[in-house]
Amino acid sequence: NKMSITRGDDAEFTVTLENPHGTPYSMEQGDILTFTVKTSTTTPKVLLQKTSDDGGFKITHGVTSSMQYGDYRYDVQFTKNSGDVDTVIVPSAFVILEEVTW
Repeated sequence: NKMSITRGDDAEFTVTLENPHGTPYSMEQGDILTFTVKTSTTTPKVLLQKTSDDGGFKITHGVTSSMQYGDYRYDVQFTKNSGDVDTVIVPSAFVILEEVTW
Protein backbone atom coordinates (compact mmCIF):
# COMPACT_ATOMS: atom_id res chain seq x y z
CA ASN A 1 0.00 0.00 0.00
CA LYS A 2 3.01 2.33 -0.31
CA MET A 3 2.24 5.49 -2.28
CA SER A 4 4.82 7.81 -3.81
CA ILE A 5 4.40 11.17 -5.53
CA THR A 6 6.95 13.61 -6.84
CA ARG A 7 6.57 16.87 -4.97
CA GLY A 8 4.52 19.34 -7.00
CA ASP A 9 2.94 16.73 -9.30
CA ASP A 10 -0.71 15.79 -9.77
CA ALA A 11 -1.94 12.29 -8.95
CA GLU A 12 -5.22 10.40 -9.15
CA PHE A 13 -6.17 7.08 -7.62
CA THR A 14 -9.25 5.02 -6.94
CA VAL A 15 -10.07 2.91 -3.89
CA THR A 16 -12.13 -0.14 -4.79
CA LEU A 17 -14.20 -1.69 -2.01
CA GLU A 18 -15.34 -5.29 -1.65
CA ASN A 19 -18.12 -6.90 0.37
CA PRO A 20 -17.01 -9.40 3.05
CA HIS A 21 -17.56 -12.27 0.58
CA GLY A 22 -15.29 -10.68 -2.07
CA THR A 23 -17.79 -9.18 -4.49
CA PRO A 24 -17.48 -5.51 -5.48
CA TYR A 25 -19.18 -3.03 -3.17
CA SER A 26 -20.99 -0.14 -4.87
CA MET A 27 -20.87 2.99 -2.77
CA GLU A 28 -24.30 4.20 -1.72
CA GLN A 29 -25.56 7.71 -1.19
CA GLY A 30 -24.09 9.00 2.07
CA ASP A 31 -21.04 6.67 2.01
CA ILE A 32 -17.73 8.54 2.34
CA LEU A 33 -14.09 7.54 1.94
CA THR A 34 -11.51 9.74 3.69
CA PHE A 35 -7.84 9.77 2.66
CA THR A 36 -5.57 11.35 5.30
CA VAL A 37 -1.81 12.07 5.33
CA LYS A 38 0.16 12.96 8.48
CA THR A 39 3.82 12.99 9.46
CA SER A 40 3.10 10.03 11.77
CA THR A 41 0.19 8.16 13.26
CA THR A 42 0.79 9.78 16.63
CA THR A 43 0.33 13.40 15.58
CA PRO A 44 -3.06 15.11 15.45
CA LYS A 45 -1.90 17.51 12.69
CA VAL A 46 -3.36 16.61 9.28
CA LEU A 47 -1.19 17.60 6.30
CA LEU A 48 -3.52 16.44 3.55
CA GLN A 49 -7.10 15.16 3.65
CA LYS A 50 -9.49 14.41 0.82
CA THR A 51 -12.95 12.85 0.85
CA SER A 52 -14.74 10.95 -1.89
CA ASP A 53 -18.26 9.64 -2.41
CA ASP A 54 -17.28 7.50 -5.41
CA GLY A 55 -13.84 6.06 -4.53
CA GLY A 56 -11.84 8.50 -6.68
CA PHE A 57 -9.25 10.88 -5.28
CA LYS A 58 -7.22 13.63 -6.95
CA ILE A 59 -4.18 15.27 -5.41
CA THR A 60 -3.24 18.48 -7.19
CA HIS A 61 0.28 19.83 -7.56
CA GLY A 62 -0.45 22.79 -5.30
CA VAL A 63 -1.14 20.47 -2.38
CA THR A 64 2.25 18.72 -2.42
CA SER A 65 4.42 21.59 -3.69
CA SER A 66 4.96 22.95 -0.19
CA MET A 67 5.53 19.58 1.51
CA GLN A 68 9.05 18.57 2.50
CA TYR A 69 10.64 15.58 0.77
CA GLY A 70 10.36 12.45 2.87
CA ASP A 71 8.25 9.77 4.45
CA TYR A 72 4.74 10.33 5.77
CA ARG A 73 1.86 8.04 6.77
CA TYR A 74 -1.60 7.73 5.21
CA ASP A 75 -4.74 5.71 5.65
CA VAL A 76 -8.19 5.49 4.09
CA GLN A 77 -11.27 5.30 6.27
CA PHE A 78 -14.70 4.25 5.02
CA THR A 79 -17.75 5.72 6.74
CA LYS A 80 -20.93 4.00 5.64
CA ASN A 81 -24.17 5.97 5.41
CA SER A 82 -25.35 4.00 8.46
CA GLY A 83 -22.50 5.51 10.51
CA ASP A 84 -20.36 2.34 10.60
CA VAL A 85 -16.63 3.10 10.24
CA ASP A 86 -13.89 0.84 8.83
CA THR A 87 -10.26 1.64 8.03
CA VAL A 88 -9.96 0.01 4.60
CA ILE A 89 -6.29 0.91 4.09
CA VAL A 90 -4.35 0.72 7.33
CA PRO A 91 -1.57 3.24 8.03
CA SER A 92 0.94 2.92 5.21
CA ALA A 93 3.91 4.77 3.71
CA PHE A 94 3.27 7.97 1.72
CA VAL A 95 6.48 9.31 0.19
CA ILE A 96 7.08 12.78 -1.23
CA LEU A 97 9.85 12.27 -3.78
CA GLU A 98 12.43 14.84 -4.81
CA GLU A 99 11.94 16.91 -7.93
CA VAL A 100 14.38 18.56 -10.28
CA THR A 101 12.08 20.72 -12.41
CA TRP A 102 10.06 23.16 -10.31
